[in-house]
Amino acid sequence: MIYLTNRIETINCESINCNGSWLFWAEEPDEFFLGSISKWGQLQPVLVTKSEKYHESYTLIAGYKRVRALKNFNQPVLIQEIAPLSEQDKGLVYLSSNLTHDLNPQKQIKALRFFHSFDYPMEELYQFLNIPIKSKQYTLWQNWLKLPQKWDQLLIMGHVPLNAASILSRFEQEDLEIIFPFLARVSWSRNNALHFLTWLWESGQMQGTSVRELIIKNNLTDLLARDLSPRDMVKKLVSAAWKIRYPALSQLKQTLDKRCQELCAGTKWRVEHKDNFENFSLELTIKVNSREELLNGLKDLQQISTSPTWELLDKCWKMTEIK
Repeated sequence: MIYLTNRIETINCESINCNGSWLFWAEEPDEFFLGSISKWGQLQPVLVTKSEKYHESYTLIAGYKRVRALKNFNQPVLIQEIAPLSEQDKGLVYLSSNLTHDLNPQKQIKALRFFHSFDYPMEELYQFLNIPIKSKQYTLWQNWLKLPQKWDQLLIMGHVPLNAASILSRFEQEDLEIIFPFLARVSWSRNNALHFLTWLWESGQMQGTSVRELIIKNNLTDLLARDLSPRDMVKKLVSAAWKIRYPALSQLKQTLDKRCQELCAGTKWRVEHKDNFENFSLELTIKVNSREELLNGLKDLQQISTSPTWELLDKCWKMTEIK
């Protein structure tokens, strides 16, 4: 039981120490919050405990945004004192005082990481954070907490999805170190991140080597130095990982792309195969600006349909079936 005094008093903002690792969701007040404080004042006291520092009277336990807003208006703070607490209990009081907040992965990881170092029942904490025990999300968080803490920032920034935790937890420490810059450089969608990481990890397992050696051997770090847009960077990295994972199919794809170019050579048609041999479909497209160009395009399409290149494409399809 945490002792809460009935005495509420007003003190100067400068008398409160607002630094503490238990304030894991602390954020500066936005314009809406400042407007509310300006109009209505402080409607609820902040929670404090006696400070151990001689130049400050109290240590803040909960109410960071209110203190910062009142300091902005040079107003005193209404406080309610609680008995001295351990670091863990400070975190529990803070968490309980902020459970009305929307809980997203960015908030969840901050709370989980704070309590991870304490001997506190994590199952109970997961329930506080709306993470069902033994659910897929629960397993992902268990795997994420195995990663070095610096990875949390990538999750908070939205660069890496939580779904990547399962594959990342399989990486050796040296592999995590070399892969970190690739994920820190740009934001990754769920599918792209999972493809990139899974293909590299599987390739290492199949070849009996580390992900680090694969990255060095295939010069993937050179891509980080190139002036590419985030979209192009991710596209090239995912493509490179696929080539490492499926070298035979990669060679076939080069052959197929060459045949597609031959198929539409001399026409305005463009032929593409986009699915990495998941199916045998080709996509033919053309841009026209007039009826005449459309008619010419139809003539070219007739020429394409009788091209002997189709026989070479059929050979490519049969080779993929063998692979």
